[in-house]
Amino acid sequence: MPNMIEVLFHTIFSLLLLFFIPALTIQLLTLINRKSKKLLSFNFGTASQIYLAGIGIVIHECSHLIIAILFGHQITKFKLLVLPHELKTPDPANPDHQALGYVFHSWNERSLYQTIGNAFIGIAPVIGCTASLVVLTKYLNPLLFNWLTGIGKKLSTTYTPSWELISKTLTSFPEIQYSWLNLLCFVLWMLISINITVGGYDLSSADIRGSIRGICLCYLLMGLILFILTYCGFSMVINYWLIKLLIWFVLIMLLTICWSLIANLLIRLTIYLIQKFGDVENH
Repeated sequence: MPNMIEVLFHTIFSLLLLFFIPALTIQLLTLINRKSKKLLSFNFGTASQIYLAGIGIVIHECSHLIIAILFGHQITKFKLLVLPHELKTPDPANPDHQALGYVFHSWNERSLYQTIGNAFIGIAPVIGCTASLVVLTKYLNPLLFNWLTGIGKKLSTTYTPSWELISKTLTSFPEIQYSWLNLLCFVLWMLISINITVGGYDLSSADIRGSIRGICLCYLLMGLILFILTYCGFSMVINYWLIKLLIWFVLIMLLTICWSLIANLLIRLTIYLIQKFGDVENH
C-alpha cells in the first residue's frame, strides 16, 4: 500500500511546480512590459504604445474574448484596439478610461464551469501571445523553430535530463543560410515578436483579480487528480509529463523574456539618444 505521506508530498511538489514556475514567469513578463509601456507613454505619449505594441494589444484582447466565449460568458462590450485618434484625456476617477483595449463580460457565479473559466480568461493573453509567437517563429524563422523543437524533443524524451545532454543540445545550433529573403523574414519576425511581447504579455490587475477564484478551483481539482493518480502508482508517468510540459513552457518563455528585455533596452536607448542629442542641439 502506498505511503500516504509520500503521495501527499509528491502531489504538493507537483502542484508547486505547476504554480510557481508559470506564476513567476508571467509576473516577470508583466513587470518588464509594463515598465516598457510606461516609458513609452511618459516620453512619447500614450499613442506610442499603440504603434509599438498594437498587434500585441489586439492578440491580448482577442484571447480574453475567445476564451470568455468558450466558457459560456456573456460578452457585454469589447474593443480590440483603441486607435490613436480615439484616445481621450485621462480621467483619474475612471481608471479604465484610458484602456487601449477591453473586453467586458458577465457570468453565472453558480456555474462551476464558468467560474473556472475565469482562471483561463485571466491568463488567456499568455496563451494567445505564446501561440502567436510559436506560429510566427515557425514561418518567419524556421531555423530557430526547428532548433527549439529539437531541444524540446530531446530534453522531454527522458525522465531525468542530464546537464551534459542539456549543454550538448543547446550548442547544436544549425548553420545559418544567408540571403536577402532570410534577412527580411528575420527583421519582420523580430519587429512583430517585440510588438506582440510588449503589448500582449502585460496582464492588468483586473486580469489577475478576476482569475484568482478560478485558479484556486483549478488547483484544487488538479491536486485531487494528482493525488489519486499518485496513489494508484502513476508517479513516474506524472513526473515524465510534468518535466515535458515545463521544459516546453520554459523554452518558449525564455524566448519571450529575451524579447521583453530587448524591447525595454531599445526603448531606454532611444530615450537616452534623443535626450543626449537634444541637449547638444539646444546648446
